[in-house]
Amino acid sequence: MKTYKIKVNDEYFAGVSEELYDAPVSDGGWYAYRKEMNKLLFGKAHEIEGVLNLKSYIEKIILAEREGYIDLKELTIEGGNI
Repeated sequence: MKTYKIKVNDEYFAGVSEELYDAPVSDGGWYAYRKEMNKLLFGKAHEIEGVLNLKSYIEKIILAEREGYIDLKELTIEGGNI
């Protein structure tokens, strides 16, 4: 299985914490609801196994940017090695 590492603004993505915060998330309709999200961690690189897990973490990072919890300037994906 291929493994990947993500860098956000020159810091390695280290995974997500168990700690939750409320984030407004639009359901694409007329109404919005609130959703609980895990906080993103940065530091020692988290090795991500498989492209579906990679996609999931990228979506979490993009959502955190959209909600204003991080200021995303650069996103780098390293790896793809078996």
